[in-house]
Amino acid sequence: MSELILHIGTPKTGTTSLQNFFFDNREALVKRGVDYVQFTPQKRDVIARWRNGCFLSRYCRALHSEQPIGNQVSDYEENYQRLVNALKNNKRVLLSDENFFAFSTMACKGQIDPVKYWRGLARIIKELGVESTTLIIYLRRQDEWAVAMWKEAVKNGFSNKSIEDYINRPYIKCRLDYASNLDAIKEAFKDSGKVIVRSYNQVASSSTAIYHDFCESLDIAWDSDFKIPEGKRNESISFDMVEALRKCKYGGAGHASEEKRVRNMLAVTLSSKHKDPRGMTIFLPGEAKALMEQHLEGNRRIEKEYFDNQSLFSDEFIEGSPWHPNRLRIAGYRAAFICPKLLLKVILRQ
Repeated sequence: MSELILHIGTPKTGTTSLQNFFFDNREALVKRGVDYVQFTPQKRDVIARWRNGCFLSRYCRALHSEQPIGNQVSDYEENYQRLVNALKNNKRVLLSDENFFAFSTMACKGQIDPVKYWRGLARIIKELGVESTTLIIYLRRQDEWAVAMWKEAVKNGFSNKSIEDYINRPYIKCRLDYASNLDAIKEAFKDSGKVIVRSYNQVASSSTAIYHDFCESLDIAWDSDFKIPEGKRNESISFDMVEALRKCKYGGAGHASEEKRVRNMLAVTLSSKHKDPRGMTIFLPGEAKALMEQHLEGNRRIEKEYFDNQSLFSDEFIEGSPWHPNRLRIAGYRAAFICPKLLLKVILRQ
């Protein structure tokens, strides 16, 4: 029986770049016995076609929500059969979606138990007839991950909260507890799978290191056949832009929203012209260290179990330069969103 490889996240650890790499190199991967199979796009949402594990992560989430499956996942049966066929015809099948991790800590209507989520996913995979499952996950130092997630949530209109309030949301605190989440995954797949944990911080310094790291961790031979994707990353925004968007108080918009797409493009474009200097921090002195100390014991357990007691993250806390809002720039950003389509056209012509 084929091996099912699940790249499960976490969000903000190069997942978009990796998914584009898988998508652009489908033929090269097939030559190495790995099928990054493509599925029918979801009818309700415009989901990037390179996120091929989306239908399965959503189905598993739907099993833990109060809504009917049909309201959560469209074309599930068709995509399920495509996955069955792929497993029959290939030695290894690769699925990738960061929401495997994200959905394990939050359902549509509130929180769910990560243990139940992963057990449910394990049952679904067992029903596929899969005997061997490999789950691979990248972890980013908690203080850096929290800021990256906060920026992403504000950019997409899902939060207007301050960084302090955002980090203290129950499902975010749950996600920051990497050790407990890994325990839940390992317990659910103890009879049929293995878990590979990688440190995003150790590969983030190079634009291509994560591709080599992923292939190496799964014994996928690397050579010149692989193409490196360009210009398809999920770009971050500046702290000034975050503040402008928070003041605009945008609500969450659907994935198909043209307004949201234009707003995101504008936010990224403007931020690229005034990037945060390297080392700038939103945390007050001592706050990042205090956050990391909450997870020190769990991170040490991860190092012992998955890294042969080698370092998962750096323990250094070099206090960066604090962010001070540029009021004039923030006001300009807010004005830009009054007519974003027109301004974006002007900017892109420059």
